[in-house]
Amino acid sequence: MKRGALLVACVAAVALMAAGAGLLAARGPDPDAVPTAQQVYDRTMSPYCPGLTLAACPSTQAIELRKTISGMVTAGRTNREIDRWLLATFPQTITGAPRNPLAWLIPAAVLLGGLGGVLAVLRRRPDRGPSEEPPTLSPADSARLAADLRRFADGVSE
Repeated sequence: MKRGALLVACVAAVALMAAGAGLLAARGPDPDAVPTAQQVYDRTMSPYCPGLTLAACPSTQAIELRKTISGMVTAGRTNREIDRWLLATFPQTITGAPRNPLAWLIPAAVLLGGLGGVLAVLRRRPDRGPSEEPPTLSPADSARLAADLRRFADGVSE
């Protein structure tokens, strides 16, 4: 196998593993399991602190929301029930990871398509092995190169 094709195959394997991990993450937690309050805090984006999870948000409103979620967990509510309440109460941006598998598959498909394009280009390129000699210069080009090198060495520029 050529070196370029091997590189593309390795990158494709890594991309497929990343897509598989993304699909597992997109599934999210078991919808029928009763989570711990901390699990919910860690996977939920704070509606009060943009870019932070509910666990990391120091605002008073986030503390109140954590208390509400803790009460739901104590009452035995499942992941599905808690997520439904969160999505009904707050905007769609509250969930920390995309729940739709296409959100992970589309970038992986684009990456694999790009790798396929690179592989196609590498297959069309002529293989330049170490046995090939560099092209020889014509006598006129050799004379011009020698003159340019002499001028360069003498510090004269055009």
